[in-house]
Amino acid sequence: MLVRKLESWARQQPHALAAAQDDTHLTYSQFVALIAGFQASLPEEARSGASTAVILTRDLLDGWTMSLAVRSLGWDAVVVQNPELLPALELTNVGIVLVEAALHGTVMKAGRRITGTAKVLAMPSRAAHLGETSSPRMSAAFGSQILYTTGTTGRHKKVLMPGEQEDRRNAARALSFGVTQGTVALTNLPPYCGAGFKTPSSVWHAGGAVVFDDGLDLQRNLELHGVNCVLAGPQQLRSLVAARPLPDSLRHSFEIVFTSGPLPLDLASRAADLLSRRIRVYYGATEIICQPLGAWFASVDDLIWLQPETGRNIVVLREGGEACRDGEEGTLAIGLQDIDAQGYLDDLQATSRFFRDGYFVPGDRAMRRADGRIRILGRESDVINLRGQKLSVLPIEQALQAYLAAEEVCIFAEMNERGEEEVLVAVRIARNIRAEEMREMTARFLPFDLVRFARLSHFPKSEGAFGKTLRSELRRLLIAARPGPG
Repeated sequence: MLVRKLESWARQQPHALAAAQDDTHLTYSQFVALIAGFQASLPEEARSGASTAVILTRDLLDGWTMSLAVRSLGWDAVVVQNPELLPALELTNVGIVLVEAALHGTVMKAGRRITGTAKVLAMPSRAAHLGETSSPRMSAAFGSQILYTTGTTGRHKKVLMPGEQEDRRNAARALSFGVTQGTVALTNLPPYCGAGFKTPSSVWHAGGAVVFDDGLDLQRNLELHGVNCVLAGPQQLRSLVAARPLPDSLRHSFEIVFTSGPLPLDLASRAADLLSRRIRVYYGATEIICQPLGAWFASVDDLIWLQPETGRNIVVLREGGEACRDGEEGTLAIGLQDIDAQGYLDDLQATSRFFRDGYFVPGDRAMRRADGRIRILGRESDVINLRGQKLSVLPIEQALQAYLAAEEVCIFAEMNERGEEEVLVAVRIARNIRAEEMREMTARFLPFDLVRFARLSHFPKSEGAFGKTLRSELRRLLIAARPGPG
């Protein structure tokens, strides 16, 4: 279990940095003592648990410390940043809800609508427990962590990370990512999402350090903590590229680990020029412990065609379940290992849909190349059907995004009020799109009879760490804005 590993590192390297956030810098011995201090702040009836503890906090370090504190006492833990999200998670068997001071008024005002019958407790102040030297209490069974997806499909899927598998999970992920005792990772991802939970866990397992920074102030953390690994999704990487330029002495001194979505060539090129040439691109899933597909960025080929993880069985399937030929489009299926999730918590319907015959089937279209590399073509739900032909929209969206240097492009196909098939193209871009650009894009990338472009400054986004586009909501907005028949 992770807390035992932290205690071991506290004995071996008591003064080594374990975690940092803002002005708080915790050595391994201080981190372990802070976990014990958080435990000691709990009332006696909460110091042993056999159900779920909800931790309502926006503070990343406090969320981690409280999670480890209650899990060591036998509670399963889930961190939630927005109290209004709690009912939508449909958690069962919740025993306590720990609330940070900044959210306490909101939770008390909402009352049982949010917390149900669980006992509501105030989270301890980190400052009150810094400097303590006690050791955490440990139950016979280490509790599990509950992660959840961002709900872009309309419902959050919950993933259980069992406590008894923690050491094996963390060791496997550390090996897969090359995490060592010298790793200093920078992140602003919360511990309810896959990368936000699995990466810090593996870094601490290996004896490295994790720096939490909501603003991802890269230069400050490079200089202050010697950060050598930055965890980023599309939203985070765009912010880093747009921030103040790094001095030459700091550029290329760290690795960027990119996950949660396709990486556009223009963004990858700017990041390689302004930040670091060492960029690893991964296709990841909350349900899978080690990233199943990845590549080091050297050319556009590495952004499109990813290498399967060594020892991982990954196939592309036809509708009937047979394996596709090289170059044939089909459904991605990822062979499960025993440390991966085997289903969703309290959701048999979603489990039967996405976990099949020893495979996780995430709902992505894909294609295998003769050399074994795999290209992700987009979601199954993002396939458009025009004139009886199914087309994956992601390659077209990527081409249009590169042509316009746009932030994002989404494509949909709908039947309009005149009964005609129409392609709707939503473009997130600050400037206007010229008429000649629309004609050129239609001729080169959109060989359809009816194409309508819509320029938007913002796309509707999920509340998750990566801020994924809510495509169903965007589609609804486009259809509502479509001119009527006339």
